[in-house]
Amino acid sequence: MQRMFQLTAWNWHMARRGVAAVGLLLTACELALLAWRAFDVEFALYTYNSLFVVAHLPDAFAVGYLAVLAASLYPLLLAQGRARAGYTMLTLPMPRWQLLAAQVLTSILALLALMAWQVLLTVLCYGPVTAIQARAALLGTPLRQAGRFWWSLAGNPLLRMLLPTDLVSVGFVLAYLAAPAILGAGVLLHRGWRRITAIVMLLVGAVCCYALVGAQLLHIAQSGEQASEALRWGAGPLGIVLLLAWLWDLRALHRAELTR
Repeated sequence: MQRMFQLTAWNWHMARRGVAAVGLLLTACELALLAWRAFDVEFALYTYNSLFVVAHLPDAFAVGYLAVLAASLYPLLLAQGRARAGYTMLTLPMPRWQLLAAQVLTSILALLALMAWQVLLTVLCYGPVTAIQARAALLGTPLRQAGRFWWSLAGNPLLRMLLPTDLVSVGFVLAYLAAPAILGAGVLLHRGWRRITAIVMLLVGAVCCYALVGAQLLHIAQSGEQASEALRWGAGPLGIVLLLAWLWDLRALHRAELTR
């Protein structure tokens, strides 16, 4: 296990610059989108949560999430073909499943870092954005209502998805971390028609995750029966796909497809 964590640390060392670059670019895009809506008089009296949605920040975060996943796979990209990195990886004195687990942990670490940064950014932007809205509405001073800050954070849709408040929400977040990490690694581990199969698994997993997002939104809205139905349609197939993808990826490592 120690070697697996050492390889995870090395993978993170290789991917950290790309992950940081994507994070900075996403931050700049989100700030621009927020400022664009906040300076518009039409949206001056919108709540922070409503402004967050009409500025399409959840969509921007989703794109950044996928970009961070791609950046975290940089060590596998370097190992493609007959590269020295690929032969070095396959000759490390550790079980093949630990090679896969190390890459999955690297991707999960990158995605967790992005989630934490998004939460912090959402909190820090509240004051400046509401101040801009007040000026746009010609009110002179920011609107300060009792408890408005905490209510805005508690009702923010993206924060409620990223910060679990019960065991069901924890399950959703774990699925959002594990699914892209496992399925994304599989695309780079295979060659030929096997890579096409891995891409199909990735697309099926993406559809299942989309269903889980809908189930989580229903869960947040306390629509229990609809959330349970959406959860059954998303969680069951996703679990099967992840199990098949894990076994398929291990087979690729044993066949040394990475170096072909």
